[in-house]
Amino acid sequence: MTIIRKTFPRVRTYILRGRSRFEVDARKKSGGRRFYFSNRSDALKKAKQLASVLSDPVAIVRSGDGGPDKVLLERILQLLEGQILTTPTTTTEKSFHELLDEWVEARRQDKFKPLRPRSFQSIRIVCNRYKELFGRCSINQIDRERVETVFSDQNWSSQSLRNYRSYLSQFFNWLIRRGITTTNPLKYLQVSVVNHNVEVYSIDQVSQILSTVQKEKYVSLTPYIVLGLFSGIRPIEIERTTWEANIRLRTDEIEIQAGISKTKRSRRFVLEPILKSWLMWFKVNHESDPIIASNFRRRLDSFKKVLPFKWIPDGLRHTFGTYHYNRTKNIGELTFIMGNSEAVAKRHYITTIPQKDVGRFWNLYPDDFNSVKQTVSS
Repeated sequence: MTIIRKTFPRVRTYILRGRSRFEVDARKKSGGRRFYFSNRSDALKKAKQLASVLSDPVAIVRSGDGGPDKVLLERILQLLEGQILTTPTTTTEKSFHELLDEWVEARRQDKFKPLRPRSFQSIRIVCNRYKELFGRCSINQIDRERVETVFSDQNWSSQSLRNYRSYLSQFFNWLIRRGITTTNPLKYLQVSVVNHNVEVYSIDQVSQILSTVQKEKYVSLTPYIVLGLFSGIRPIEIERTTWEANIRLRTDEIEIQAGISKTKRSRRFVLEPILKSWLMWFKVNHESDPIIASNFRRRLDSFKKVLPFKWIPDGLRHTFGTYHYNRTKNIGELTFIMGNSEAVAKRHYITTIPQKDVGRFWNLYPDDFNSVKQTVSS
């Protein structure tokens, strides 16, 4: 951090995520705050305004006829906002970092709302990011203006921005319940998720995925790939799935219990014939193999690299949703199978594809499935 103005209030500059940021530090022992800017001139202008007000406020508000200038007086009150309105209202001496750590631990030990390991890890990662973004400061120095300034400088998608806002809001609500602070600066900071083009695999890309997974090197990935493509189960749910507990080949059903569901709600739905064919093909050739092999992560990373196109995050699930909806036009059935809301389904799965591709998708059987059918029937 480099100082570019040494007198009070000081102005410093530093680099945050590749961008220059400028900080006007108007803090004193009695209170005060810091202001953040994205350019040098605005930061210096703010520092000079604060310095002039604090050095001789009476002279500034005196108008030409000797009376007070109400407009200037109102402006001075605005400039002094950091010296007056952000005076600490709590008795805590703990830093933002310390309180974040306490919140993380409280979430870990919460028996009324227990977290899965993955969810807890997400909270830990987000809180570590907050520490980087806001630095070492008190809770009273984190107001809506500062949150907006810091968040707006990040190259986040609208969904990521929404997630970061949600976690920080939960943290401040926890502080309010404990009596550490009285306000939540995120309360009126709303984030809209911007509509984007739905990303799904084309029919030719699906064919390449299925052709590649039949190779000996990647065949252990078959259950993961086909459960995503032909049932739309979430990746994390597939990783928790077993043949014994979830796949009912005899009754043509899949059951996702609350214990493995992301939403903690159970759902049971019918196996698509194409999915049953792939699972039978795999069971005939690899009867003792689990749905998720022990070297799953390494093989999946290798599998992604050999494909001649970019791997789409959640692309298997989104592709299923798109092809299922374009076949049935039944949004209610689709949302039940996939375990999410209609709004999410429309945002991620509803897009137009050629009708001829819809028919092809539901007929992409394994290369030697006819011989497998003969083996099973005999």
